[in-house]
Amino acid sequence: MNKPLRKGGQYPDYTIRLYKKGHARFPVKTIHDQVQIDDLNTTKANIIVNEKIGMLKEPILHYPYKSLVTFFRKWAQYAEFDGDQWYKEGMRPSPTTFFSVCIAKPIYWFLLTYIRHRGYVDGFPGLAFSFFSGLRFWVAYMRVYELSS
Repeated sequence: MNKPLRKGGQYPDYTIRLYKKGHARFPVKTIHDQVQIDDLNTTKANIIVNEKIGMLKEPILHYPYKSLVTFFRKWAQYAEFDGDQWYKEGMRPSPTTFFSVCIAKPIYWFLLTYIRHRGYVDGFPGLAFSFFSGLRFWVAYMRVYELSS
């Protein structure tokens, strides 16, 4: 919506983004995988490696969504991935899972991003982000329903 979100759990995002080749890897288990750092105090090829993890003095600017269309494409992709993952883990449609995924989880997520992480500071874009972040659980649940049919 033409401005970066500063709150709602979006910024700052302390994620490992830069690392020395051969010292980290992606486990590739979920769509939101984080880099895993190998033991930094190891011996590699008879050279003692003793590195530190630090923080950049300035943020890396990251604009993942060029437009609302891009946002909703990713949003649908993530929801589908979550639904597929839940189905693989054994989730099936039931009154209990419906309440948990479609009622409790969206309310919790909205309150977390909008109130706890102060998404309201970003105005209407913060409200929209928090709302649709919670709504993705409905779409993920519908994916589980679809796969179960």
